[in-house]
Amino acid sequence: MSEITLEQLYELYLETAAKCNSQVIMLENCELEYKLFEEFDIDVTSYFHQDSLQKLFTAGNINSEAVSLSEEIRRIWFRLSTETWTVDQIRTVPDWKQFFAVGDELNSLLRENT
Repeated sequence: MSEITLEQLYELYLETAAKCNSQVIMLENCELEYKLFEEFDIDVTSYFHQDSLQKLFTAGNINSEAVSLSEEIRRIWFRLSTETWTVDQIRTVPDWKQFFAVGDELNSLLRENT
């Protein structure tokens, strides 16, 4: 099995970041659950991992602020994912609002730097 290229890693990182912003809560219930608990859950494990972030930072794809926000998102996600949540809770509970706010901040930063 071959390792993905830096370009592919960056693209997958951006796709992962796009799945953790406040726009996600506007999705239909099933789509929201799928995007978070199927797609994002898998992606955040790999593409927001410290090794991946370090590669992207070293290559100049992301800056230290993006690394820090990505690490925070990953920490919040792993804390939230240990519990069972309803879609209504995902849309209203303060911990989830914090998760999406940090995601919005990361996505805004990434847009500014591209």
